[in-house]
Amino acid sequence: MGIFNRFSMIWLAALVAACGQPQGFRVGAEQVISDMGKIASCTHISHDAAGRMIVSWVEQEPGSDDGSLWYAVSEDGGVHFGKPVPVPTATGIAPQPENMPKIVFRKNGEAVAMFHPQPRSKE
Repeated sequence: MGIFNRFSMIWLAALVAACGQPQGFRVGAEQVISDMGKIASCTHISHDAAGRMIVSWVEQEPGSDDGSLWYAVSEDGGVHFGKPVPVPTATGIAPQPENMPKIVFRKNGEAVAMFHPQPRSKE
């Protein structure tokens, strides 16, 4: 292992050890909320005006280049999530880290879905 790789491993170990568990963070049982037959990516966590935790993600069919935006709401700080809900107008999304589709909330409770649609071919 080269000196750079050793330094990287030591740095990574130090970062992991320094992180610890944030105060007030609860670890619940794993809960799958996306469709297991599809590919889920671009996960984003936010909170609505009422303080409820919202997780959003893109689901796509295996082999597809684009997907649709979904979200689920937690009433208990992320321990459990409700049934996944599709965002009807958010389809044809290019699931890429640069794109990072997400749902954010205004103070009045209004939801805003942000995403970049898959570019259409010029045929």
